[in-house]
Order: sequence, then C-alpha cells, then structure tokens
Amino acid sequence: MGDYRLNKRLSKLCTQFMIGDASMPLMLCNRGATKAYYRFINNKKVQNDDLVAIFRSYSDDLVADCKVILAPQDTTELDYTTNRSSANLGCMEYANRKGMYLHNQLLMNQQGVVLGIFSQDFHSRSAESLGQGLKRKYANIADKESYRWLSNFMKLQEHFASQSDKTIYSISDREGDVSELLCAQRYEHIHYIIRSCNNRQSADNQGTLLDVLQRQPADFCYEQELIDRQGHKRMARLWVRYSPFVSNAPYRKNGAKLSARVWVIETKEENPPQGQEPISWRLLCSQAVEDAQTARKMIGYYAHRWGIERFHYVLKQGRKIEDLQIEHEEALKKAIILQSWIALKVCTLCYDIRSNPEESIAKVGFDKQDYELAYQYLTVIKNNKIIKQAAPKLIDFARLIAMIGGSLLQKNRPLGCVTLWRGFQKFQTIKEIYNINTYG
Repeated sequence: MGDYRLNKRLSKLCTQFMIGDASMPLMLCNRGATKAYYRFINNKKVQNDDLVAIFRSYSDDLVADCKVILAPQDTTELDYTTNRSSANLGCMEYANRKGMYLHNQLLMNQQGVVLGIFSQDFHSRSAESLGQGLKRKYANIADKESYRWLSNFMKLQEHFASQSDKTIYSISDREGDVSELLCAQRYEHIHYIIRSCNNRQSADNQGTLLDVLQRQPADFCYEQELIDRQGHKRMARLWVRYSPFVSNAPYRKNGAKLSARVWVIETKEENPPQGQEPISWRLLCSQAVEDAQTARKMIGYYAHRWGIERFHYVLKQGRKIEDLQIEHEEALKKAIILQSWIALKVCTLCYDIRSNPEESIAKVGFDKQDYELAYQYLTVIKNNKIIKQAAPKLIDFARLIAMIGGSLLQKNRPLGCVTLWRGFQKFQTIKEIYNINTYG
C-alpha cells in the first residue's frame, strides 16, 4: 500500500478477522485494536483499489493450480436510508432511498468452490438522474450503469491474458446481456457465459433468437433435482438445444457495428408439474458448442453462478454490512471490502466442505482438539447422541459445527452457509471459555 505501517496494520487486521461477530468491537474485544481499525478505514492513504488489488493477489495464489477458473459477477444493493451515512450517500431507485450498489466478481474452481474476490465496484445514482432511462438508452456505453459488466470482463481479460494454460469463464445473469460485452472477447482462452435477456434479431435473416432455437431439435435431456424456496424437492426433466447465432447490430449513435457470433444453449422443462413454473435457461456463450458434452459443461458452469448469490447473502445477512454505522462514504466502502474478506472465508469453507468432505480438518485450520471440544459440548451439555470419530474428517467436524449453529442435519440437504457461520461464531466463544478455564 506504499506505506510500511499501513501494510503492517492491514496484515494484523487480517489475522484478527475470524468467522464470528459482525461487529468489529465485538470481534476485536480490544479498545486499542478497534480504534486502530477505524483509523485505518478513515485514512486517506488507504485506497479501495489498493485493498481489492491486495486481496486479488491472494486469490491468484489460490487459483494458480486451477486449469478452469469461473468468474461470476453480479450486483447487490446496499440500503443505508436509516443509517448515519445516509446524508453522504447517493440514492437508489428512489430519491429518498439512500445507499449504493456493490458489483462483485469472484473467482471459483470448476467445482464451484469460491476461492477469491477478483474485483469490487461501487456506484450510486444522483436524484437528478432518476427517470432518465429513455435518454440513457442510446448514450455511450461508458456512461451507462450496464458498463460495469463490460468493464469487469475487460479487467478479467487483461489480468489473465498471458495465462493461456488456463480457461477462464466470466459468468453473468440477464443484466449482463449487453451487446458491447458480446463483442468484447479478445483471447481464445477467456470466454463468457451470459443468461440471455433479449430476444435478439439475427444478422443473417434467420429470425429471432427464439425462432432459431425452436427450429433446432432437442439434442439430449437430463434430470435435475430442484428445491423451491419452501424447501420442497422435485425432479425436473430438462431438454437441451443449442445452435450458433449471429446477433444483429443494435443502433448506436456513433455508428458502431456490434454484430456478434455467439452460441446459444437452451435448457428447458417441457412438461412441469401442474402449478409449477417451468425451468428455462437460454445461455449465450463465446465458446463453440458443437456437441452435447460441451453444452452440458456450459450449463454446469452457469449453475455455479449461485455461489455469488450465497456470497452476497453471507455478506448482508451474516456480516450485516447494511447495519454499519460509518458516517463517511469512503470509509464505509473500505469497511465493506474488509467485511467481504471475512464473508469470502465463510463461503470458501462451506463449499470446501461440500466438494472435499473427506479432507482432514487440518485443511481449514482446525485440529483434533477442536473436534473433541465440539463433540463434548454437543454430547455432554446438549445431550445429543453422536458417534465419535477416531480420525475425524472435514465433514465430521462440519456436522458438529452446523449442529451448534442450529442445523437439524436433514437428510439429503447440504450444510447451509448461515448455520455453519452461526456455528463457528458460537464455537469460537466456546473455545475461548475453554482456553480460559484450561490455561488460566
């Protein structure tokens, strides 16, 4: 960060960060350390871009051995209308709703394990800009809010341009269906997967995107288990079609031609149960999709986009960043970036458990004594009947932590991020009390 003392303070803060209380005073439990934290985020020498770049360099080490890297990006809104900082912030969709939008781009492996944060951008609106959507429609892309999707894809390409031994996929939901982004691919090893929002016209007189898909016979089908918001499960039978598509160039004031050749994949539920909304995805891919294997792979990669939704959930519900009472906007943004680091650790741990359940608990920084302590708490204090494992694996320890966090360990349900977060928060307190009683 250009200053030895700031580097030292950031390093110390990172070692103090743990999966525990969202409040910094409660986490640090030290007047001097808490005061140093607030001085750090209010220091004008500490820049947002520097913090993100430092965390990105850490992420680079984690993805160094990955041959396939997924980079989902998405935006979440942060509402500070009733907070101390509201007077210093821009507005959101209404003039009297104060806050900002946070756009994140994460890095994952091909199993969907969250490994790092690649970029974070903040933006908000002015009251004067509200209701000007029609005027902005034909504005330069750099002057639109949708530019964030293109900008982050370009940053991704610039960063990984020389790493041709890897294949990188930028993954976006329907907001990322922007003509300029479809034309932005610069390197053969860096691609995008975007959920289609617009029924685009083809540039070769083939009709619309939907017309092209409807003329394609279904190539294969597969079954997928679905869980709705109420926790009910059902099996969906999905049919897959794919085809090349040349999108027509939309009108632009500068006369730029934005015709792009992409591949479109549709995965659709033909006969959903009565009263159920059918599942339907249409994905735009820069990579050629010429066989069922590639189509299935692209669908699987896009499904991992859900990881960034869980990251935002942990950030807002677990780390409670919308409750931060920090007056100045820049200090608030730095606090959010630091809280994102903790949320990342939560998500990485949760997905590591799902993808590598047989790993040793030492992989996530715990040991057999931690397992023993969690086991004793649940069996002696809470009267649970649990079979003790002689050589506990990661999943064995995670189940104990989830139970401490309130999980009922329902059959065929994965361990949730929030219950694991609650469990680790409570376990940290249990461990501290144990150490006080044991070591004085």
